[in-house]
Amino acid sequence: MKTEINIDYDKKCVRCHKPGATGGGLCMSCLAKGITKGDYDHILRKPQREKTRIEIRKVRVKESRIKLEWNVYIGKSCEPDEYALNCLEEARPAFYLAMAALAVHVAAICELPEKDAVNITVSGVSFSWTDGIMGATITGLKKLRASTAPLVLNTPHKPESPYSEGADESNLLPADTRTALYELMAEAEAYIRGERKYTQMDMFAEKEAVEV
Repeated sequence: MKTEINIDYDKKCVRCHKPGATGGGLCMSCLAKGITKGDYDHILRKPQREKTRIEIRKVRVKESRIKLEWNVYIGKSCEPDEYALNCLEEARPAFYLAMAALAVHVAAICELPEKDAVNITVSGVSFSWTDGIMGATITGLKKLRASTAPLVLNTPHKPESPYSEGADESNLLPADTRTALYELMAEAEAYIRGERKYTQMDMFAEKEAVEV
């Protein structure tokens, strides 16, 4: 963007009365002093948008429906806005891949043989947030040979890091599970923003970037 300042030397500054005024009535010297003093901050500086932060609370896929729950914190607010979404529109492929990738982690946390992971379909994840620490319970459905209904598996709730000093670190989420869960949350946020299989609505185009 090109900005032009026209100076009329036949016109005197309204402040110091010296010749050489700009279109606003001030000479360059008085204009510079005003900028330094902060007289024009309301014009030169755009108000900073408050940062927003999303906490994904629940991700679930049931009968082709995607169900999401999340909280949004604006600025330094301690009280979030709560949102829920129940939609038939398909997510982009990476979302379903992130869900499927959790099957091996369900088998590992539930102390099942690794080969059982191929018979587990992950249907959802419930997230908790305590002082910024993520915790999760993963739900999976395991096919059974002699039953038409699947076995429902809920992993024990595990945090990503200790809630306090001296806590039992054997109860923490394995590092690779933690990574897989954050990949799923990233895909959930993309879905919330409108990035779907066939559409990209860019719902938050005018808003501040979201932090996790």
